Amino acid sequence: MSTQFKPIKEGKVRQVYDAGDSLIIVATDRISAFDNILKNKIPLKGTVLTRMSSFWFEFTEDIVPNHMLSIDTSDMPQYFQTEEFKGKSMKCRKLTMLPIECIVRGYITGSGWESYCKDGTVCGIRLKEGLRESDQLPEPIYTPTTKAELGDHDEHITFEESVQILEKQFPGKGEAYAARIKECTISLYKKCAEYALAKDIIIAELRCISSALRMHCQKILLLQIQNLNSDWTKTARLCWVMRC
Repeated sequence: MSTQFKPIKEGKVRQVYDAGDSLIIVATDRISAFDNILKNKIPLKGTVLTRMSSFWFEFTEDIVPNHMLSIDTSDMPQYFQTEEFKGKSMKCRKLTMLPIECIVRGYITGSGWESYCKDGTVCGIRLKEGLRESDQLPEPIYTPTTKAELGDHDEHITFEESVQILEKQFPGKGEAYAARIKECTISLYKKCAEYALAKDIIIAELRCISSALRMHCQKILLLQIQNLNSDWTKTARLCWVMRC
């Protein structure tokens, strides 16, 4: 009889299981809209999300190596080797999430557009006058937010405020970590956006959740890419390792 597992953390779409020396992240078929979980589900959505993640891992490994270990359930505990988990589960290294959501915007839309309409800025960055909703920006901009718990809303912050938040968790490292995360996120957006545009798909923004762990006595930061799709919804979640 196989060991039974229960989620140690559950988000709007994903469930996280502790498998000892690794984590199993399962993408469910649930639908999330405006921070709410809807009653309906989309068959095979979790499988699509997991395969998208695997694709982007391989595509961006020249920028930063990724932390995914396997999407083959035969590499996971026996409990996950069933049809329920097949195709939608990902075995990952353990990591500690940082309270920052890294966002790169290539187009002015969503909450960024709302902020621009009020005072011409997005997260403290002043943009040129005369932009229309969904216009492409001259250069992608980095606009971080806090990372709220389930049911709460993220809050827009400036880059300087992200430094302060990281400094509290990593004394003496806040500015360096914030700068490296910003640099890497912009590089990821540019490469992925260019690839998608060649397929007639516009990636308006890229959302990343940064993480940290200690491995081989070195500090390692990881970036978790939250959305890479054509309609700006949160449909893919990836992770990258970034040495500092």
